[in-house]
Amino acid sequence: MPQPITTRMTGGQALVAQLVREGVTHVFGLPGDQTMHALDAFYDEPSIRFVTTRHEQGTTYLADGYARAGGRPGVAFVVPGVGVYNAGAGLATAFASSSPVVLIAGQVNRDGIGRHLGLLHEIDDQLDLVRPITAWQRRALHAAEIPETVHEAFARVQRGRRQPVEIEMPPEAFSEAAEIRLCAPAESVREAADPDEITRAADLLAGAERPVIWAGGGVVLGDATAELAELAEFLQAAVVTTRQGKGGFDARNPLYAGTAWVNQRLRPLLDDADVVLAVGTHLIGHALPAATPVVHLDVDRAEIGIHRADAVPVVGDAAPTLAALLAELRTRRDPAPSRGEQI
Repeated sequence: MPQPITTRMTGGQALVAQLVREGVTHVFGLPGDQTMHALDAFYDEPSIRFVTTRHEQGTTYLADGYARAGGRPGVAFVVPGVGVYNAGAGLATAFASSSPVVLIAGQVNRDGIGRHLGLLHEIDDQLDLVRPITAWQRRALHAAEIPETVHEAFARVQRGRRQPVEIEMPPEAFSEAAEIRLCAPAESVREAADPDEITRAADLLAGAERPVIWAGGGVVLGDATAELAELAEFLQAAVVTTRQGKGGFDARNPLYAGTAWVNQRLRPLLDDADVVLAVGTHLIGHALPAATPVVHLDVDRAEIGIHRADAVPVVGDAAPTLAALLAELRTRRDPAPSRGEQI
């Protein structure tokens, strides 16, 4: 892993150098006035491909698709003001879908921020604009602040619920030279749920005879498909996916029952379930019988209980939590007899 180093460079060079350290190979952007000094640094960095779009909206949609397909944060780069407004559509989609996108935006001249001077692309206040559709935001006013700001953005977007973040810099921060300390790269952090929560979930699932797993987009984004399949096979649980969860479980597997979206054919299966394990989902769709116990596994505690107040909460990243849950179940019961033909 690259270690922190200190050297003299421009803020634009510091931005690109720290992105390289964070493992970035593609940036989706649209050039503009306040970002030119950073673009000079991108031009000089062969390891990053700068993909130019025809409209700023494309930058965040491409970054979102890149993140979902490749499992690494997608990076978008736009000018301030109208550029950020245009990029907002893709950013809002990524926010709603928990997709790890890093939006890097320019700003107006440092001394003009918030002064209503009529500067090119000036809006008030840009951080307030993105706050409802990002999990974290920060403005770096000087070149020396850029590496740590980039590092923190990548740390935030790779732990917990992986929602977009935004960072922004004025043109002077890109153009000025300073003693720059480049940071070590941020690490992706995936933490299992608390053992007590796993125990409570196992208490319900250990005796289940007709369990159903309701798999959402968190299974795909959390790279938990293998762990989900192993648990489903052990329990012989029917698996229902949401639209965003499609791909989280092999549709050719006999345990796969279908997609939970206006699919009335699932009604008998859901009504008959003795336990439902919801993984990485808002749990919106078919109303489950009030008497059916629900275990809700999600990386974001705020998501649990919105649509099913009595759900047993299990808060953690899907892959390590499903693995820990299966390990606990193996100590309590044998694998269930096959239900594939029945399902």
